[in-house]
Amino acid sequence: MKKIVSYIVVLCLALSLIQVAAVAEEISFADMPDNWATDALQKAANNGLLSGYDDGTIRPDNNLTRAEMAAIMVRAFGATQETDISAFSDVSADAWYYSDMAKSVQMGIFQGDGTNLNPDNNITREEAFTVLARAFELTDADGAVLDVFVDKADVSAWAVPTVAAIVENGYAQGADGYLNPGSNITRAEFAVLMDNLVKMYITEPGVYSHVEDGNILIRANDVTLSTLTVRGDLILGESITAKGVTLLSSSVEGRIVNNDSGDKIEFVTTGGIDNPGTNPGTNPGTNPGTNPGTNPGTNPGTNPGGDPDDGDNPGEATDPGIDDGGDI
Repeated sequence: MKKIVSYIVVLCLALSLIQVAAVAEEISFADMPDNWATDALQKAANNGLLSGYDDGTIRPDNNLTRAEMAAIMVRAFGATQETDISAFSDVSADAWYYSDMAKSVQMGIFQGDGTNLNPDNNITREEAFTVLARAFELTDADGAVLDVFVDKADVSAWAVPTVAAIVENGYAQGADGYLNPGSNITRAEFAVLMDNLVKMYITEPGVYSHVEDGNILIRANDVTLSTLTVRGDLILGESITAKGVTLLSSSVEGRIVNNDSGDKIEFVTTGGIDNPGTNPGTNPGTNPGTNPGTNPGTNPGTNPGGDPDDGDNPGEATDPGIDDGGDI
């Protein structure tokens, strides 16, 4: 009887709240390009990853700094928890990115080199790949997958497993046979890379009866996925609490990422509340990698180019270098 009552309550909630994913308001920029990166840049802006600059530009070809990438990842995952980063001497407490760097270290995606986080350094492609592999909990891959690239020998030894993971999963393809691992990544390139990783963001509470094919990232609590199949990974934001997401007669074909506690999702079937553990785990070994460069690529191949400056920094990056000694 209790199971029947539970199901009826959930069903009523679904019927009263069912909605199609809200269409994000399209944000316009004076310098939005008309090329391979346009859709990805627009999507990144609409979902709050790129906020642009005070002069109304998005500057797609600007290089992305480590601090800017940290800010983007914090926004993407809705991270709120900070850790003490006072041990890092190059992050001023009054810097615009202080909170974002503290959150990104707490997330485990930036580690620094022990005394520095190098926030103003441009991030390279291999560094960016490493940050993303950690954030999305990708399993380290065999470096043999990189044999198809002319410049495979240019990938730093510490970055091989994470770069290989990004390539193996189809998130980056390089351009004209090159990965350009040591090149800086632009805002446009990073936007394209993120678009490859996340096909839909759910940022508002509600009941969703349709999602796009591909990986879905949820960063709001009180979200119900109703009678649907996630044809990719279901990625949970950092702020999702226990039972913050409900799968009502729904399933996940890929992994459930960032559900280490095992209680962020409640599974509800026609027979009542159940937890069948549809892809319950995330991949615990996301590639702890070391130097997470960014530069996802320049050619519209996979990481088509442009620097994803997250606009949190009203000014442009100053330090063009980002090699932090193999530690990201």
